[in-house]
Amino acid sequence: MAEAIAASRFGLLADKKILIAGVANHRSIAWAVAQVCAAHGALVGLTYQNDAFLKRVSRLADEINARLMGKLDVTQHAEIDRLGQRLQDEWGRVDGIVHAIAYADKEALSGRYIDTTPAQFEDALRI
Repeated sequence: MAEAIAASRFGLLADKKILIAGVANHRSIAWAVAQVCAAHGALVGLTYQNDAFLKRVSRLADEINARLMGKLDVTQHAEIDRLGQRLQDEWGRVDGIVHAIAYADKEALSGRYIDTTPAQFEDALRI
């Protein structure tokens, strides 16, 4: 992958600034998207939900030379605002955002879908 990233200066996404939210580990769909964006020349920024994810996501960011990382819990409007301001200050513009954040209450993941409560369903949609 490193060779593809190094050779991608004039790729499909050359010089595009793409923020990818939802990288949790090397098995995340968001991680695969981040790798492809970087391989095609994008400047990639990654978000992490909380400090428990910081070290893991930092290592992945290093693999694709992602220089912008930001804490983002999408349930906290102040964090969204802070990240937006940081993007404005550091990048000036954002060419694309990938939202690959997923959440469901553990109880909602077991049993039948039809038994999911309205509150559990609304939480999953909100996030």
